[in-house]
Amino acid sequence: MTEAPQGTISDAEVGPQQGQEAPGAAPQHDLFVDAQAKIQRTMDAKVEKVRADESITPAESYQQIAEISREAEGVHHRVREAYERDLKAAEEECENNLFAVDPISRNSVRQSYEMVHAATALGFESGEREGLEFAHKELERLETRARRTGDSALMTAVGQIALERGVEEIRDRYLAANKEKRRAFAKLGEVAALRADWEDKHRNLERTLKGVGVLVRPHELG
Repeated sequence: MTEAPQGTISDAEVGPQQGQEAPGAAPQHDLFVDAQAKIQRTMDAKVEKVRADESITPAESYQQIAEISREAEGVHHRVREAYERDLKAAEEECENNLFAVDPISRNSVRQSYEMVHAATALGFESGEREGLEFAHKELERLETRARRTGDSALMTAVGQIALERGVEEIRDRYLAANKEKRRAFAKLGEVAALRADWEDKHRNLERTLKGVGVLVRPHELG
């Protein structure tokens, strides 16, 4: 009679799920690589137990090894999906931190933002040099007005538009005046770069060739 498999691999055996920690900035995707390595070790150890079991037939050994491999592939797939969700969630969290406004100032910043957006959107979205130049000058004018009048809500709105539109000079001045936003912007850059690297087809091919993203199947399965 066929015995039950020596053991299958569960998500719990992999350790903490990807997402209980914020992904780091290292391009090697250490969290995912470490999780994959643990899945591989767990699968290999269980396969070795089956190979060493002299009480079962070769057919039973093959069946149990195939089941262990199938379970490992399932865990690996779920960990990969979780890692991708975590990258997206981390980027969204960084964006939220970058654009966060304290509750007391929220209404005034919203009103200022709507005003700045209305004054510059047409130029930014025109796709023409003259339109872009007009929008940049208008944003600079509003920045100067906010600085001279001490209008912090307007300055925040101008900074947010500069961040969204990629107006580097105004963006950098806004960030230079706010350490918290400067750190949030740097963190967003790290996480966005990590996610872009993960989604890049060429980098994915490079990682696959290095064994990242794939499990080594037991030799019995071909």
